[in-house]
Amino acid sequence: MLGLYNAADRATLAAWQLATGQDVTSAAVDPLFVNATGDATTGDLHLQTSNPAESGGLALAAVTDDFDGQTRSTLTPADIGADAGNFTSTGDFFAPAISYPLLTAGSTLNRTLTSFATITDNVGVAGGASAPRF
Repeated sequence: MLGLYNAADRATLAAWQLATGQDVTSAAVDPLFVNATGDATTGDLHLQTSNPAESGGLALAAVTDDFDGQTRSTLTPADIGADAGNFTSTGDFFAPAISYPLLTAGSTLNRTLTSFATITDNVGVAGGASAPRF
């Protein structure tokens, strides 16, 4: 079970996102640990070189090193999770984020759309798009 919201169990991330309207930039994927099933001696929760952790994260200035004490800024600092590294992404798990400055100070008056939308993607696709025509 992923979570309980409004007295109902939400079994999947998609069900949670639909119910709460939150966590739209989250993904549910196998992190590809080196050996997640081992015991305290043989287990290894480091990430494999190719894994989904490279698919999107947010570099935080307050988090300078990973759980091994490696300096994140010398690696790819926006990796997801506690193990930073120079990983290769196994795929694009997150939809692009599209923002358009439509409402200003909560105004619901008619507006003229003259600026550009900003479209960003966690795997390097970024750019602007022209304003939609109505």
